[in-house]
Amino acid sequence: MAVYPYPYHPRPGRTPRKCAGCHRTFWLPPSLLKRWKSSYCRKRCWPRFKRRCERCAKVFYVGPAVNRRGFGRYCSHQCRLLPRIPCPVCQRKFVPFRRSNQKSPRKRFCSWLCSQKWMVPRWPTGKRNHAWKGGRWINKRGYIVLRAPHTKGGVIFEHRAIM
Repeated sequence: MAVYPYPYHPRPGRTPRKCAGCHRTFWLPPSLLKRWKSSYCRKRCWPRFKRRCERCAKVFYVGPAVNRRGFGRYCSHQCRLLPRIPCPVCQRKFVPFRRSNQKSPRKRFCSWLCSQKWMVPRWPTGKRNHAWKGGRWINKRGYIVLRAPHTKGGVIFEHRAIM
């Protein structure tokens, strides 16, 4: 199947045009004369403009229409849409998770580990916490559970501790 415009031998009724990129003559059929506004025979002949991405500093090339409108500031869709912010703990730049509320650790920190490092000094555990209830609660099965930091899991059933 042939692709317009035809860069090969002309047929009757075609109009010659000179390509601005490769200086070859290409022939347009009458049906494309009104629509074909370009002065290039194919996309390969378009001028390319060198740009540097504002986000990642990668070098990329844009076409004449993008250059004329002043677009082409980013190398990819990901660089354009997603802002990179520094993690308050390790200062590493990361892309925040978009579908979470502002207070979520996924939006403020680069990883779960950094969120825990940030929270530990601010939220004291054990008896120093304002919501401390004595380290004793009832689990789903009705057993009374005690907090025991010296044990393997950090908790122990009350009936085991008494015995």
